[in-house]
Amino acid sequence: MVQSIYDRYQIGVVLLGSEVLVEKHLKRLEHLRVRVGDVRPFFVLSKSEVSEMIPHLLSPLKLDWEAPEGLTREQLTEDVYSATNGNLSLMRHFLTQVVVHLEKQNSIVMTSQMLQHAYARLRMQ
Repeated sequence: MVQSIYDRYQIGVVLLGSEVLVEKHLKRLEHLRVRVGDVRPFFVLSKSEVSEMIPHLLSPLKLDWEAPEGLTREQLTEDVYSATNGNLSLMRHFLTQVVVHLEKQNSIVMTSQMLQHAYARLRMQ
């Protein structure tokens, strides 16, 4: 099916998965393998990269990081990293759930309970 789409519409195709699995499937599909230009591994984000991304993803919310009942950026980074293992897609889904919960609560303070709620919603998806 991928080959059919590739041939019919003359578009580029990106196959995502572990490098080993992509290579394994390409070995079985010789007719597709000859058309592949490059296979590159994608890595998960490090904890410091997650820490750098969080403010950018949450900046429109104007969160109060100094509130005594709220989480610090460091605590949020730790929780987000442990919930997603640095997976960018999961991190975005997780933070989307956090934003939804913050907006529902009309709050500018991030709490552990909000993260637990967001994590539960993430696990349900």
